[in-house]
Amino acid sequence: MLGTVVSCFICLTSIAVTAISGLVIFFAKLIFIDNEKNRLKKILNRKKNEREEEFARLRSLYKLEAEQQNVISLSWDDLIEKLQKRELTATQVLQAYIGKALEVSEKCNPITDFIPQAHVWAEELDNLNHVKGPLHGVPFCVKDDTNVIGMDTTHGYVKRLYKPATESSVIVKVLQDLGAIPFCKTNVPQTVFTYGSDNLIFGTTTNSHNPKLSPGGSSSGTGALVGAGGSLFGTGTDVL
Repeated sequence: MLGTVVSCFICLTSIAVTAISGLVIFFAKLIFIDNEKNRLKKILNRKKNEREEEFARLRSLYKLEAEQQNVISLSWDDLIEKLQKRELTATQVLQAYIGKALEVSEKCNPITDFIPQAHVWAEELDNLNHVKGPLHGVPFCVKDDTNVIGMDTTHGYVKRLYKPATESSVIVKVLQDLGAIPFCKTNVPQTVFTYGSDNLIFGTTTNSHNPKLSPGGSSSGTGALVGAGGSLFGTGTDVL
């Protein structure tokens, strides 16, 4: 009889310890999740504020005056010809397209960030005593699933903010070797796997010709920007 009581006591004690351990783990996880949510919320708010301030600063610097409008209005062939003949500098073209991209951004929100290094790359091209390649001085946008050195590649995830790439992707390197200049990154849906661009960090990108429509595809930030004339071309990806 005594043995049975002892066995029951041991069994109940074991169940109680297991239950208490489970509760401790459960509440510990709740606390961790809550702390992580608060941490990510602070990061998100910081990024939103910094982005808003940076866009405002750039708008005060880059206006679409007559000179910039003339650059934007050039056809692809005419722009290439003027860059190849050094009739236009890479810096002039870059500044014109930053101005236009900012204008487009107010309309359909395709841009996540502008790339500060673009100015350095443009100056380096202008200081060469030769044309670097067939795309010398042509600015282009980069989808936010593709690395550009010094820039975040978020895929729309807050947890990927403030983790800049240490090396550019192959496609970016190849285009730069041809003389092109990556000057901004473009919006994507979170997970990069749906028919439009929307995420907590950068918001929603709309169709540049009809705001009631989606730009379509996960490369919609690039599509919207190029479609509105804010970039001559850009990178995109697709699932086969």
